[in-house]
Amino acid sequence: TTHFLVRCYVSVKLKCPEKRKKSARMPALEYLRDRSKSNEYSNKIAEKFNNCQDLHSENRLLEDKWKELKEAICDVSFDVIGERSRKKKAEHLSKETKELLKERGEIKK
Repeated sequence: TTHFLVRCYVSVKLKCPEKRKKSARMPALEYLRDRSKSNEYSNKIAEKFNNCQDLHSENRLLEDKWKELKEAICDVSFDVIGERSRKKKAEHLSKETKELLKERGEIKK
């Protein structure tokens, strides 16, 4: 016969595209330790709630009331105290380590 058996191994790696999560904005709460910022924040919150008469109406859904309340608090907090700054990640390898690795690679050549 002119037919030969062929045997092979096939491996398939399927990759799922990862969705990058948006990091949640966080207010800089450490500024609330300052008495003047704390007073300004509480005054703005009270003013915002006094302006929102819709929260007390009975014909609105609880979810809608909660959403409006949450948005009001977030808006005031970012206006008064600002957003928390991002922490910079430290490099995994130091400059010295990178240089040593480069030297090692040159020696191995």
